Amino acid sequence: STKQQNSSYNNQTQSILQPLQMMDQQYLQNSQKHQPQQTQQQHQQQPIQNHKPIPLPKIHNWQLLSPTEWSYCRNSHQPKPPRSHFDHVTNALVLNMDHYCPWMFNTVGYFNYRYFFNFLCFVTTGLFYGMCICLRPFLHLSGWAYRHQIRESGGDQVS
Repeated sequence: STKQQNSSYNNQTQSILQPLQMMDQQYLQNSQKHQPQQTQQQHQQQPIQNHKPIPLPKIHNWQLLSPTEWSYCRNSHQPKPPRSHFDHVTNALVLNMDHYCPWMFNTVGYFNYRYFFNFLCFVTTGLFYGMCICLRPFLHLSGWAYRHQIRESGGDQVS
């Protein structure tokens, strides 16, 4: 029983540490690509004191969590479900937060995504309707009927 627990613990730590080790290797490879190539003589001539260690990227706690693990929100002091974020505009923890919409004056998340989508559909429909109403007069600006109407209204005379 304890051997099984130890082996499962080792497997878990290996699964957590393996992506970190891969990130370290990729980081070192990328940093070596950007360094200028030096000959062996130049490398030997430089004193060792000038070599600075390459800083590793900072690993945050949330990067070690799996997609289904809960965490703790420091801003709202509540348990934080997966894919939720704290919105600083509304001061609320929002489940499945997408973005803050200033036109709806609300945060778009799990419980109001349907209303946001309806809002977008109605705005698109209204803009298309307005375009259809305004399109016909713009198409006839250079036509005979428009020039005739201007002439009849007295807009042709210079005062």
